[in-house]
Amino acid sequence: MTNYTRGVEKERQCMEQLETVGYNAMRTAGSHGTYDVIAEGPTGIRLIQIKRVKKGGNWKNEYEIAKEQMEDKARIPCISREIWVWEDNTGWIKQEVI
Repeated sequence: MTNYTRGVEKERQCMEQLETVGYNAMRTAGSHGTYDVIAEGPTGIRLIQIKRVKKGGNWKNEYEIAKEQMEDKARIPCISREIWVWEDNTGWIKQEVI
């Protein structure tokens, strides 16, 4: 399995998780932009960057890189900007960027 395939798998898992709690979610496939998943639902709009690291990997580094990319973009009220990092054998580490 390639890194791309693993990333797509995590994006789809994110979407499935959001859909189970009432969101309509979509991937921004091929965009190479800041956000991988966009979801609208019960609490508004969520823009999500997905990262994947191996068990014991440096997820904090991945988080900081994604956070810097988000902070370069304008902050829009009522829209959450989130980073979801999947650590193998551990699960999701989710952070909202304020």
